[in-house]
Amino acid sequence: AAGEGETEVVKVLCELGANAETKITEPYWDEYGEVEVGFTPLHAAARKGYVAVVRVLHELAGADLQAPSANGTTPLAAASRQLVLWQQRGLEPLEGSNHQEVIELLAKLIREATTAQIRAVATAATRGDIAALTQLKSQGVSLSGAGRA
Repeated sequence: AAGEGETEVVKVLCELGANAETKITEPYWDEYGEVEVGFTPLHAAARKGYVAVVRVLHELAGADLQAPSANGTTPLAAASRQLVLWQQRGLEPLEGSNHQEVIELLAKLIREATTAQIRAVATAATRGDIAALTQLKSQGVSLSGAGRA
């Protein structure tokens, strides 16, 4: 549903508790002969340029904005690569898609999340709050303040 731009279906799935981190385990080929393995719904939506689906997956399901696919591709990289590919081939975007807007949204969300993590680490360190620092580290936050470990 995410890779087809089905925003309302994705919204219902998220509300029903669907796991936004589920990865496609079988290789699949898109309409351009590109193969990917390990994409999450966020990768699929970003790759196709579906801004509304990206927002729903982030806001309702807390999708990992930087989840790597099996080959290390993040949702941001998937959207960027697809935009370049379409431009190189002179293709028109899919109806309802906007890769540039997806790229800008993902970059903004990642920047905000990283800033929040840096603030959390700084606050806990300033207060000497070992429990908070331990919890942050267990959540994958880098204690150097640089974002995810």
